[in-house]
Amino acid sequence: MPLKRLMLLYLLFPVFLFSQTTGKVIKISDGDTITLLLEGNQQKKIGLAKVDCPENEQRFGKNTMFYRLLR
Repeated sequence: MPLKRLMLLYLLFPVFLFSQTTGKVIKISDGDTITLLLEGNQQKKIGLAKVDCPENEQRFGKNTMFYRLLR
């Protein structure tokens, strides 16, 4: 019986590890940071991985933000 539980846990672990959350983008802070509205009106600030955009204070930072808004 413990072996069956261990096998079930082994098979379901990736499901829990890589589960996804859905939400609506309500704000773009800069080129690689967004704010999501999740269930229950909860807001979560997310930094996008492997996206290298200039920050607002850096050269072309404002242009990057407007480009992301238009896409």
